[in-house]
Amino acid sequence: MHANPKKPFANNCLVFLLMAMSAEAQLKLPWENKPPPKPDTAAANDVNEVAGSPEKAAAPDLGSKWTIAETEKGTTYTGTWVRRENSNTFDATWKFPNGKAVSMPTPDGRRTTTTEIVVESLTGDRIVLLRKSNKGRYHGTFSADRRHLSGTCTWSTGEWSAAIDEAPAPAEAEPLAAPTDMDAAAAPPVAAQEPVAAAADPNNPAATKTPVRVRLETKHTNPAWRLPVGDVYANYEDGTKDRWTTRGNCMDPRLGPQSMAAWIVCEQKPDGSLDLYKGIPVGSKLRVFQRGKVLATIATAKPLIEQFKFETNGIHILVKSRAMHGPATIERCETAGGKVVQSVMAFDKNLPAWAKEFAENE
Repeated sequence: MHANPKKPFANNCLVFLLMAMSAEAQLKLPWENKPPPKPDTAAANDVNEVAGSPEKAAAPDLGSKWTIAETEKGTTYTGTWVRRENSNTFDATWKFPNGKAVSMPTPDGRRTTTTEIVVESLTGDRIVLLRKSNKGRYHGTFSADRRHLSGTCTWSTGEWSAAIDEAPAPAEAEPLAAPTDMDAAAAPPVAAQEPVAAAADPNNPAATKTPVRVRLETKHTNPAWRLPVGDVYANYEDGTKDRWTTRGNCMDPRLGPQSMAAWIVCEQKPDGSLDLYKGIPVGSKLRVFQRGKVLATIATAKPLIEQFKFETNGIHILVKSRAMHGPATIERCETAGGKVVQSVMAFDKNLPAWAKEFAENE
């Protein structure tokens, strides 16, 4: 038999076609063509706070809205980025510290208060976004719980951070007045609040299952606020979900080492509504949890908690707090019991190594 001289050419064409199809598939971002997640409605027992552990590696969920803090030349602007359905485009606005909308110049010489932010790349825990008003780019890194971002931007030496909301704010949420400056001396007193212990039932999933993720379901929000307020939900290693809080007064839940978690607790009035000071939630306590138990409720030096972070070994947690106006304090607290073991001012020179991450200029 004679070999068919056209067959090797046909086989090569088929190989090139398969390679091209494979390359095209790899160019799609992992969350494209996927509808945004629905809010988890499953509720657990009337338990108040529990804990978590680092989430398994997975493509970050972009949610439906990002709450932004962007610092440039010592001024922090608050932003709201609303995602267009399941696309890679956000409609973004910013406000000055006094609540006034920021007007931005565009490349064609006009000005705008709303601009498009487009995801250019998403690789592992790193993301690059294009800001169309100035053609600049945000470079960010996702936190371990995949619900927060932080990074830099190309047009300044400032930094930015974002908290990702998985579900839109409730329709009944009412807008509040923009905040005004608050002197440290005028800071509101912090009312005593006893922590509510988690259920002692050994069958309580919070005590018996391994959580792999915590998230906030928003109940109260306002563009002037740094972060939304709501209840904490958990995803467990076995694929089940649970509701951890019921009071709707938590902010910024984060996972730590050794199945620990912490979040900010906001003050409430007797009727359960948020206790606002000049329009701002008073997030004055940090609660630390582990396997269904309240390890500590930490009342910080200043009435508004700005940042916190677990140390790698889980023995201590660092907390930065301030009034609406004035210097910040950085405290190093024991996760078991909440005892403050060290405290410094954020603008001090020669800060100890544990506090340097939260340092700021005087």
